[in-house]
Amino acid sequence: MGAQRSVIHFNIFYGLIVAAMATLPFTIFFMLPIALLMLTNFILEGNWKQRYQNIISSNSLLFFIALSSLFLLYLIGVFYSSHFLNGLSNLETKLWFFIMPLVIFSSDREKLNRDRCHKLIFIFIISCAIMALGNICYSFIQYINTGSAYYFFYIRATHFPYYYPMHPSYLAMYLTFSFIAALYFVFISNVILRRWMKNVFIISLPLFAIFIYLLQSKAGILVFIFAFFFYILYIINRKKTIIWQTVLFTFLTFLVTFVLLRYEPGPMKRMGVAMHDIYSEMDIHNTDNNIEIKEGSISSRIYIWNSSWKLIMQHLPWGMGTGDVNYVLQQKYLKDNQTEFYTRKLNAHNQYIQTTLSLVIFGLTALIAFFLIPATYCIKHKRTLYLAFIVIVLLHLLVESMLETGAGANFIAIFSVLLCYNTIKDNLIN
Repeated sequence: MGAQRSVIHFNIFYGLIVAAMATLPFTIFFMLPIALLMLTNFILEGNWKQRYQNIISSNSLLFFIALSSLFLLYLIGVFYSSHFLNGLSNLETKLWFFIMPLVIFSSDREKLNRDRCHKLIFIFIISCAIMALGNICYSFIQYINTGSAYYFFYIRATHFPYYYPMHPSYLAMYLTFSFIAALYFVFISNVILRRWMKNVFIISLPLFAIFIYLLQSKAGILVFIFAFFFYILYIINRKKTIIWQTVLFTFLTFLVTFVLLRYEPGPMKRMGVAMHDIYSEMDIHNTDNNIEIKEGSISSRIYIWNSSWKLIMQHLPWGMGTGDVNYVLQQKYLKDNQTEFYTRKLNAHNQYIQTTLSLVIFGLTALIAFFLIPATYCIKHKRTLYLAFIVIVLLHLLVESMLETGAGANFIAIFSVLLCYNTIKDNLIN
């Protein structure tokens, strides 16, 4: 009876994870109910002694601590925040950082085996491919109806869900990881793929690349080029260094990148505007009431980062707390007469700075450890998929506070824990 009950609870848990993987590229609205159902299922199953043993087993505890301590610090930060309810809302956004380590690392390792972990990643890749294709097709229909090419680019290129489409930067991160994961399973992994699945992955590669470009996320495009370039180089040279292929691929990559960035489509030209903004003569260090900084520009981010650094210095040693960060930033915008930033309630647009604002050195250390400890293991044992995921996320966190939104926090928490568990599984001892 107990064994049958355990199987039922595992099937519920796995079904919920499948639902999360399938729906995440389309909408985040199902993620909170899925998380709460997963936590409820975890509590009802019980079996606490065995779960505890699984967590503290050899080679598991260090990763569990690294992946769960960030949420714990944010929880502590709620209690010294002036805006307690804002802190609770922030914790809700990061709920998967609590649930995933707890549920995954305490799970039955015979049931949550490598094949099931791979199937979850497969579902996400296929879901991303359907999302990308669906968006492109919908944009084409809009183009036929209106004659406007804008529907192919940037925010107008995303249509799911229709009333609240996901921001291009987050979709670009999803697609970049999916692209690398598809490469990994087709060309590197020893996982045996069915022919139809292998064909889907291969067809998805150009689809992902095209849609990332159409999304016109500046950071998304640059991170994709970086990840694509180095991962392909690794594939070319992983068994034996091949100079001529390396040189040829490097030349072609830089040539295509130059052409794409030099001859951008007329409706957008976001990369060109970004480069112009970088070299502009605006002195953002001396911002006063007479200077207007356009939201979304490079200079706007530099202004926000400089302002955030000043606030960090003013709130040592504990930081502002989980619930006060955005409020204090908004007051800074208001003081500097940056009304557009104040109205839009912009965060720090850099997760390292955002976390340091909240929790100072403790939070920043936990955030770095969240990625650095698994990355060290990946480098030592040549686990390239998880390492690629870490690099992709770390680069995106430089220009977006991705843990402050559901679209970023859910994806990063779920895949960080899943990939970590799947990477170290062979070395876990019950």
